[in-house]
Amino acid sequence: MEHKIIYPLLGILSTVVISGCATAPMQLTEQDSSSMVGEKLTVIYYEPDPFLPMTNTKGAFALVGVAAAVSEGKKIVEEKGLSDPAIAIKNDLAKKLSETYQISDITMVPDAKPYESDPVAVSSMSENQGIVLDVRTFGWGTMYYPFKTKYKVTYFAQARLINAKENRLISTERCTIDEKYSENSPSYDELMENDATLLKKKLEDASRECVNLFAQKMGISTTANLTGNTVANY
Repeated sequence: MEHKIIYPLLGILSTVVISGCATAPMQLTEQDSSSMVGEKLTVIYYEPDPFLPMTNTKGAFALVGVAAAVSEGKKIVEEKGLSDPAIAIKNDLAKKLSETYQISDITMVPDAKPYESDPVAVSSMSENQGIVLDVRTFGWGTMYYPFKTKYKVTYFAQARLINAKENRLISTERCTIDEKYSENSPSYDELMENDATLLKKKLEDASRECVNLFAQKMGISTTANLTGNTVANY
């Protein structure tokens, strides 16, 4: 009975935290899309939320378990060498945007910044010139399937476009990766073995699927297929 209560509780908690931080979705208009052609592009990515390796043991203890997962997640990121998927997402999106909108002047901000939601503050990072692409990982980790010994990798990211000259947000998109259960779903140990090879692959897959989703919403044509996971735009 305890697991029936706790598992939805964790899901609700995650949704509340994410919804409270991320920006509401906004579709890129045709007018704003046209205004991007030939503009300067500044690319920013933010410090990610903690990696959360939730296990059925941690999940049984609710918020105490979340605290334990944060500590364990930090250790896994350092020891296994996990890379924030937002890094690959912003690099791939910048390339696609430059090709679609004929952008040759691209500035890649090299280090992760503390998250900034205000378009005015973000615009100042590009000296109020051109367009800003910013990307953040709002949630990443592992989660057990209820009443199973199998695990999934979860991922949630946001990508935005900001007209820096006008200090105005012109597009916001969200991507959620939530793997469906199958008999081939891995155990927690399988995700972590060999320096977390399988976990890294799944995070790389998540970043590619999010790039494809973001690209479609930002007016970038793509032939990539979105298969295997549940991908949602909220």
